[in-house]
Amino acid sequence: MVNNAWCTDPFEAIYRFGIDYKKLFGAGIDYLAAETVPTGVHSVKHDHTAPSERYRLYDYMTMPALIKASNPTGKVICLSGVKDATEEWSTLTFFPSILEREIYTLTNTFLQTSDGLKRAMEGFLVCLGDGLFREEWDWLRERWKLGFSEIPTKVLTPTMIWSDAANEKFVPDYIRTKRWSVHKTVYEFSRRGGQCGAYANIEDLDSVSGPLFIPNIDLLSDAEIASVAAYDRGAIIGISLAERDFKLPGREPELYFEDPIADFKMCCFGYDLGHVEFSKITQTLGEDDGSKDVEGDPRYVPDPDAWRQEMVWRKVSSGFAQACGKLVRAVYPCDLSTDLEYPFLPLQMPDRRIRLMLVNDSREHYCGPMIRSKQIVKSVVSHSKFPALPSKMLDVNGKLITPRSDRSHESIVAYGFTTKIPPGGMTILDVELMDNENKD
Repeated sequence: MVNNAWCTDPFEAIYRFGIDYKKLFGAGIDYLAAETVPTGVHSVKHDHTAPSERYRLYDYMTMPALIKASNPTGKVICLSGVKDATEEWSTLTFFPSILEREIYTLTNTFLQTSDGLKRAMEGFLVCLGDGLFREEWDWLRERWKLGFSEIPTKVLTPTMIWSDAANEKFVPDYIRTKRWSVHKTVYEFSRRGGQCGAYANIEDLDSVSGPLFIPNIDLLSDAEIASVAAYDRGAIIGISLAERDFKLPGREPELYFEDPIADFKMCCFGYDLGHVEFSKITQTLGEDDGSKDVEGDPRYVPDPDAWRQEMVWRKVSSGFAQACGKLVRAVYPCDLSTDLEYPFLPLQMPDRRIRLMLVNDSREHYCGPMIRSKQIVKSVVSHSKFPALPSKMLDVNGKLITPRSDRSHESIVAYGFTTKIPPGGMTILDVELMDNENKD
């Protein structure tokens, strides 16, 4: 088994640290332990005079899936940052809801292969296993049991497509441009509501159905571009550089927009988008957070000195990134939806239940999203420890269905519900829907 604190996505690992995962797996390693410890790393600040670092939760939660997509036969396990007596930190004691979220997120990210849907990781390596009491091990086992309990038949999000050829081309492209990597694009869009719960190597494209999300699509090989152009089983969302003037051969995008703020412009485009409301997608274009672009020739901008420091990236406006996240969310092939501020992962289970994994990015407050449904909601069952109370059902107008002593509320049909999510954590629900055509 190989583990290193420098473990990151396939591009950054080889560019920054000279670590080639393909060669490691080719050399015969049994397992690669990905360093998925965002909360442990963030909570231990060694230099208290330095400015606060960005919380890299989405970076770490998406990294193992990219490693797995680039090495589909390799075995990836995830470091679970639980407690370290020597370094004096404990997420289990002080951030239990966030640790719970990390466990559930990592166990419910999937790889689509020719042999079906598989988890993007094999299991956990607890960091550190010393100093844990029996009740703490019991707490972890209970969460592992739920996280590993079932494999869905389908992930109801776009499938992010990985290309080895594009990754090889990206190294010199990044040196010249400092454009966003696949990983940077995936985690930035994810934290804006546009998550992908399934990943696939482009070699397995024939096994994929539903919408596709392809960052840096302009770097695919000619043969790979042709295979994507021939894809007819769902929407296609691509990200490229505006200067590349990229289009899939023989096809015209239904939606195309560029970053109107950044000097070095990324663009986003979509094909076969169905009933997506384009005006809602693009309404944030023009918004900006005031972040700086790199100065001078990007080729000569110094790289960071330490692994905890951010890589150099060209500026992308917050409004453009938000619009892209909205577009990824808009093509979820799911009858359930909620506001963009609440990231969620819907999974289609074998008996047609939808397992809904709802996230709260606020580490200070509970949240109570409204979940809307295109179909009648038959039942909602909580599987996570929180919330303890049942979800509150909503009528077709989004109003609370209030229980009445005469039981007249039982005739009101539910088209949604509300629930609560703990600070920084995740709530897991199983939702059963009734086909409207068979509601009687």
